[in-house]
Amino acid sequence: MLFDGQIIFTGLAAIPGLYVFFAAIHLLWFPAALLVAIETKEKPGFSQYAGTLLQLLFWPIGIWFVQPRLNRVYNAIQSDTLDYPRSWNFITRLLHRPARCNWRLPNRSI
Repeated sequence: MLFDGQIIFTGLAAIPGLYVFFAAIHLLWFPAALLVAIETKEKPGFSQYAGTLLQLLFWPIGIWFVQPRLNRVYNAIQSDTLDYPRSWNFITRLLHRPARCNWRLPNRSI
């Protein structure tokens, strides 16, 4: 039997294993926090984007609920009613420290 159902990292093998775990969490955390930051126009707290993070974690069903929000932001950008930041540096500063933005997101119902 090649795999008995247990994954154990010990010694130096734990370092790449922990990195892969952190990268997988960050892969879901950043888009969730960024979407909420764009919608609320301020740095979100964990409680604000935890729901979006869980929806992205269970993506086959969760993306069904996240996609309309993404479409709303995308349509606002395309219609030029959302003054979104065009620099990754600005986006990372928004997520890593408190900042106020002058983004305008139209109040539209889906």
